[in-house]
Amino acid sequence: MSDESVGSAGEPSEEPSTPDASAIGRTGSTRLGFDRSLFGLEERRTALTLRTLLALWGLYALSALTRGELRGGTLQTLSPTFDALSTVLILVGLFVATLGPIGYAIWNGGPILAFAIALAPELVGELFAFRWTLDLDLAVSLTTGAAGAAAALAVTGVRTRRSQPGEPLSMPSRQHVLAVGIVVAGSAGAVTRFALQAPTRVLSAYRPFALYWLVPLAVGALFAVSLRRRGA
Repeated sequence: MSDESVGSAGEPSEEPSTPDASAIGRTGSTRLGFDRSLFGLEERRTALTLRTLLALWGLYALSALTRGELRGGTLQTLSPTFDALSTVLILVGLFVATLGPIGYAIWNGGPILAFAIALAPELVGELFAFRWTLDLDLAVSLTTGAAGAAAALAVTGVRTRRSQPGEPLSMPSRQHVLAVGIVVAGSAGAVTRFALQAPTRVLSAYRPFALYWLVPLAVGALFAVSLRRRGA
């Protein structure tokens, strides 16, 4: 018998179909069925970022405990060393919340992780204080996180397009649309509520960060143009 594999009609068997590279989020799934690219395009960079976030959360937890920020009460700090640590963490938190989401989006895509980076400094303090207040810090984190998630969506589309230069901008998968849509819409709703209730002085401090909302608008326009080009 011949070793060659043929179909029932004597025709050669069909070649395995290759996946469509024109859609985002088809590079693999987690055990729960989520696209891995929701968290990052490269697994090593994603893992490095997660380890860094865990380390930061540990430091924030230590700082919150040493300040006695439990159940809304404030105790005397344990030593000047921890006071210095708290000061450094405040500066690191400001940097992470304002530049981290966009920076990670450009570096590795991943809208969910980009959004989580923005909330990292705020999350630990709120949890240890047993409260969740829609204050200036949280409003800024939600704003930069939404911008980071939208930017990550665009970055993933651009990188996928580069693999096929003749193709238009890659369209997002349903999971990406759902994830980024929830993040942006939810953040916009929360920030709108904050803006309606915040005192004038606090609102003035937030206004410079409102420029971050231009990022989701620009990303939406980018994909709209790409869709129009596809239909042409």
